[in-house]
Amino acid sequence: MSNPISYVLQRMDKHPITESWGAVAAFSRARLNDVLLEQYKQRFSALSFVPLFNADVDHEDHIRTRSVLRKIEFGPPLLSFANASLKNSTAQLTFPILAGVYRRQSPLAENLQTRFIIDASMGYSLVVNVDLKLVTGEIDRRGRVTLDLAEASSFSCNLGGEDEHVNGLITAAMQGWFKRLPAHQGQFELGMIDFSGYSALSPVSFTILTQPAPGANVLGADNYGDGAVLTFIQLRANTDPGQIPESFPYLIPDDLDEDGRELYSATIVVDKAMLGHVRDDNLDVLASILFGTLHKFEERERHTPHDLAVFGNIVAVPPLYTIDSPTTTVPAGGSVKFTLRDQAGEEVQASKWYARSRQSHLAVGDGQIGPDGFYQAVGLEDIGHHSLTILITAELDSDDGKETHRVTTQLIVQFEQVQIAPRVGVFAARTPIALSAAMPGGDIEWSLLGEPRGQLAQTNGHRNSYTAEKAASRRQLTVQQVQATGSQQRMSTLVMLNGLQSMVIDPVRATGLKPGEVVPLIERDPELLPDARRRWKLIGPGTLDGEGNYIAPSGEEQGASVVTCELVENGVVLASGYSLLEFGEAQLVEEGSWVRLTSYTITVPGGTEQGARGELLRNGFQSLRLQVVVETEPVDGKYYKLTEDERATIGLTIKQDKQEVDSLNDHENPSGGLDAADKRKWGTRRVANRFDLVYSQLAEALPVRSEEATVRQDLYLHTKERAGQATTFYSMFMAETGGTYKSDDNSGSVGSTIEITPKSPPDFGEQDYSWRYVRVEGSTGQPNDPGDPAFDYNLVTLDYWILKLIKSRFETIEFLARNESDPHISTSMIRWESQNKNEVMFSFTGSIFRDSEAKDADKWKSGVPNSVPIDFDENLSKLMSGREELKSTVFDDAFEQGTLVITNHRVMDFLYVGGENATRDQLSRSIVVLLRDRQGNAHYRRFAYRGATTLGHRNYIEHTLFTPV
Repeated sequence: MSNPISYVLQRMDKHPITESWGAVAAFSRARLNDVLLEQYKQRFSALSFVPLFNADVDHEDHIRTRSVLRKIEFGPPLLSFANASLKNSTAQLTFPILAGVYRRQSPLAENLQTRFIIDASMGYSLVVNVDLKLVTGEIDRRGRVTLDLAEASSFSCNLGGEDEHVNGLITAAMQGWFKRLPAHQGQFELGMIDFSGYSALSPVSFTILTQPAPGANVLGADNYGDGAVLTFIQLRANTDPGQIPESFPYLIPDDLDEDGRELYSATIVVDKAMLGHVRDDNLDVLASILFGTLHKFEERERHTPHDLAVFGNIVAVPPLYTIDSPTTTVPAGGSVKFTLRDQAGEEVQASKWYARSRQSHLAVGDGQIGPDGFYQAVGLEDIGHHSLTILITAELDSDDGKETHRVTTQLIVQFEQVQIAPRVGVFAARTPIALSAAMPGGDIEWSLLGEPRGQLAQTNGHRNSYTAEKAASRRQLTVQQVQATGSQQRMSTLVMLNGLQSMVIDPVRATGLKPGEVVPLIERDPELLPDARRRWKLIGPGTLDGEGNYIAPSGEEQGASVVTCELVENGVVLASGYSLLEFGEAQLVEEGSWVRLTSYTITVPGGTEQGARGELLRNGFQSLRLQVVVETEPVDGKYYKLTEDERATIGLTIKQDKQEVDSLNDHENPSGGLDAADKRKWGTRRVANRFDLVYSQLAEALPVRSEEATVRQDLYLHTKERAGQATTFYSMFMAETGGTYKSDDNSGSVGSTIEITPKSPPDFGEQDYSWRYVRVEGSTGQPNDPGDPAFDYNLVTLDYWILKLIKSRFETIEFLARNESDPHISTSMIRWESQNKNEVMFSFTGSIFRDSEAKDADKWKSGVPNSVPIDFDENLSKLMSGREELKSTVFDDAFEQGTLVITNHRVMDFLYVGGENATRDQLSRSIVVLLRDRQGNAHYRRFAYRGATTLGHRNYIEHTLFTPV
């Protein structure tokens, strides 16, 4: 079903659609998936990736069959809106399964085993439903649209093939595991809406819904799963939020350009009633929609059928640097050249390259990368895993050496690039079996080898299924071999059973047979039906001689053969058994692992009592750096260290009640911490925020021991716990084998635990601030006497009133409402000399503050002197429309970062505005701000002109403590 822009505009013609909201924004699935992909990549550098999944899943049958899943690696999530509805905010997420090992086995039946190695191209996946939620930060004041996997539902997975019972059991295990994921690993963000603006068109809240595209919920449709995230936005000019619609037009057109690409991926509609607040075609709501650091909304065109419709795209913002490579996978022993590029795509020389393996315990698994970015993967003999995820990182130091740019990408190193699943499958004949294959190159063709005992669902593709013929259900044992042919050939051997086999052939299974290798086959119980005739048969390559010896085929062929033996009397098969014989497959030498720890310590670098004690302000934003060091014992002379996944589980636990401290999911938020609405008393981050650490991070002594067995992990602790309430912590991590280890050995020795005491923030008084003015325009010097003609009697002046924190500096600012009954926020104030209707002597204020992490921070980096605009309240533009003074820019020589400047502008020609005027009344009140200093402490201040009866009242600004109600 087509949805061109002409149809979208027709549905909006001559009537409102915003349901009394200030604006409605719609974002398409395709671009949001790009956002999720970039976020997925970024999370590796912060150890916040979704962990590898390991589980033993009991099939709940009489022979105790179980599925053994090891190192299941989930890829980037993909959004779908096939099940979306305007009644909720539900979306579907699909996680492709990139790697891992699957085995189905039973301790009661040695040869009842199915196994395969997972490759990304095989099509295995996990699908979940998840509700989109809004989370708002206190300091950066951004509403984040989040996907929380811990609250996901309707899990489904196809690792069990066509067996829905087994798939259901695996899915249940995965759902329980996802529910236990910490927030920093289990939450993703789709986008943000900035609440930090103060104009009438700045967002203050929003509601999230999901919507399928027209026809996209019809299975098989070309656009199946397409849809949009809808955000219904309340703006400051709205007195209340709008209504939730039962139906709503689909706002994203499906027009294509000449190359067949989508022209639009986002649409923003602004209520017609809000258009009177637009100044110079600028819509603050557009600038308030953010998609992390690597994507942004880019306007393409505007139309006004009734409401204002802005059509555009979510486009990639080139990061400062990117890593380029010709491939994302290489075989063991292979190589690839990585290139660091700048925003223009030009190659730049990295200061340093790193490579580290996610799965390896040994350093050899990392491979080697040179100063030119040339990477050499570990060889077949040392890879130790069926696949490795290698994290490639490039660092580039700035010219002044004060900043290091870092970027990370992924590379998959494969033990074998050609796979078929299952290599050997043993299953009940009544159940179809799923087939998958992975080969470099083009398409894959499927065919049955030998006498057909069933049929394939299709002849081409990476995925297929086989259904046995009905006669197989009447036989004790049926064997079918299936061949997948692409750039190479691989064979799957399928054994269909009706119950357990009463006869056992030894060996039950032989693997890794070399060309020509001989395997003697014998009955385990020769006394079973001794008078029955033995009928031996070979199915598959190789030979079987008259003495019961199997000889593997020569050459490079890979696959499995089956030797069956039937016990026959009078033409009736009374019993049967079989042996599985796998040949030609390269044998993986699995990597060893650490067994015991040499030491496990946690300390407070810079703290007292050798790092065993520390203090921390209880403001929620100051952070205390903790260092965890884990060293393992060598095994047979080899040093095995923790893997990246094990390192990612290192955390903090309160000793008194054994409660784990939450890891905060805001590592990408430089202002993150525990905000006022957060009920938690403690929290940790893996990346320091923008505020100063409790103790300066000094250069540390070089390690005494070899680092081959050692990992170091910094944690940054935040608290809102009661002052003086000392709390003891220890560190804990989970080994990949499933066991937990902790630093606390109950010895009381240094490094086993730490004791942290929260401190109250300082009580700031007038003596802690510097408050002075600088005359920038209108005269020279800084007279102090209110009656000094140089100050009071110059009628057109500009003064900078500068608030400075004496022992620190200000880091962030937020303008506040004065009380809950009056939610209006003013960022400027005004004052006439008198309220005489002919009064023209007038003063008004602006403000200057440099927040290095604000969305408009780049305005300070233009390099052009005195070019940054002074900030004024939007209401001033209404009251003083067209005045040149509102175009004033910052006088650089009078401004210092870390201070707040309230600018006071005096003019002699602005006539008093009388009568009923809400704009005048709002601007005539004092200004209230919340500033945070470098330690994260809050400073609530009120700024006001002197009392109206005071001489020179509009010439002077005073600041006082403001107490929020």
